[in-house]
Amino acid sequence: MRKVLVTTAFTGALMTAVSTSADAAGYWIHHYSGAYDTAATCGADRQAAIDQEASLGHMFYAWPCVYEVRNPETGTGPAGWYFRWKIFAE
Repeated sequence: MRKVLVTTAFTGALMTAVSTSADAAGYWIHHYSGAYDTAATCGADRQAAIDQEASLGHMFYAWPCVYEVRNPETGTGPAGWYFRWKIFAE
């Protein structure tokens, strides 16, 4: 298993690959999307991501939205609602 750190921007929300785990056929990329002002906004974007990836046939999973006092990936600001998700890459 190999771990890497990758950072990228995605439609105005923070999205960072905090780790990847190797698999025989590919690997999972884990992301955080967040710093949303409300749980409702976070939930709507989470559901939109699920719907989009499902429509494309991707292996995808999104954890529920949670409030964090700082960015869960960096350990520094901003506070807000975040959800973690992962997508399988071949």
